[in-house]
Amino acid sequence: MKTLMNTQTKFLTLMLIALIGLSSCKKLEQEQPVQGDAKIRVVNTIVGSTPQDIYQNDTKISTSAIAYGQNTAYLTIKGGVSSTISLKNEGTQVVSASTIASPYADVSYTLFYYSNANGSGAFAGWRRIDQQCKYFCCRWWILNQWLSLWLSFGL
Repeated sequence: MKTLMNTQTKFLTLMLIALIGLSSCKKLEQEQPVQGDAKIRVVNTIVGSTPQDIYQNDTKISTSAIAYGQNTAYLTIKGGVSSTISLKNEGTQVVSASTIASPYADVSYTLFYYSNANGSGAFAGWRRIDQQCKYFCCRWWILNQWLSLWLSFGL
């Protein structure tokens, strides 16, 4: 009798814990991104590269191609949606680098076009953050085919 009581008590306790655990589960609704305009600036850091046109999906967003050492002004793109940002050789459909991005609306980004270890084009970038530093702010990027390093700090 004592064993039967312990078994029933354990079973009821486990059922109660399972019922509480299952009833406390809540399905998290995925936050819908806010759609609007975002801004990107692209910098070409590959020595001797062909000038590059900038595209969002299949729409050209740059007014002129950027050669080595040049950068664009901030270009307006669609924010809050997933899209392909790509660089194509000037006047052609040859893709030099591309990435799938979901930029936030009302945010500015800077993308660097560089050559990775395989010798192919790649992107590295950051979101513009207006960082308030008391004495100085420093952000370093080392982009070359052997090393890609990012460091940011402020005092």
